[in-house]
Amino acid sequence: MLTALRNSANQLTKTIANRILNAETTVTDELARNHGAFLTAVLKGDYDKAMRLADSDNKDALTEKRFTEVTILDICFPDYFSGYHMPTIAVPLYHNMTNADLAAGIKSEINSTWEMLVCEDESECDGNSEYHFTEQEMKLFDAFCDKLMLTPNEVFYTSTDTSVDDGNSPYGDDEETECPYAYISLCKPVFSNGIHFLNA
Repeated sequence: MLTALRNSANQLTKTIANRILNAETTVTDELARNHGAFLTAVLKGDYDKAMRLADSDNKDALTEKRFTEVTILDICFPDYFSGYHMPTIAVPLYHNMTNADLAAGIKSEINSTWEMLVCEDESECDGNSEYHFTEQEMKLFDAFCDKLMLTPNEVFYTSTDTSVDDGNSPYGDDEETECPYAYISLCKPVFSNGIHFLNA
């Protein structure tokens, strides 16, 4: 929530949020009390209470969505991925991989990298919570996987290199066989002058 409040039109809240996230101020009970029930709710992660107490400027900031959908940034070998400003899930691909396989791969990667993806306590993220997803935003991945499971047997990926064969292992029989990856993250796409951008 502090990350969202960096964009608040309420200048006091915006200043406090920036100071906390930039590690210029230590989060204490006294700090919360000094700035009222709203900030106390924010610091405790009580979103519902914070929304009830927020003025219009802070409420607008808290309801503004940073991301609206899942995007496949690229399908390529690791050396060719150019990166992204937010955490990225890398799912290994193999010949004749289906939508169900991709959904399973996404969920597996999320389970194994949760702490890298999500900042559950903004006060413990070293001022870098804006580079993590919230638990609410992570639900977009669940929705994406649910959509994939509407056509579970549809082939998502085929390869001309069948040495990376279909089956349970993305690496085929040879563990050193290099395979491409689907690099997946969240975005908020916008269209401007006929051009599609990943984020506003």
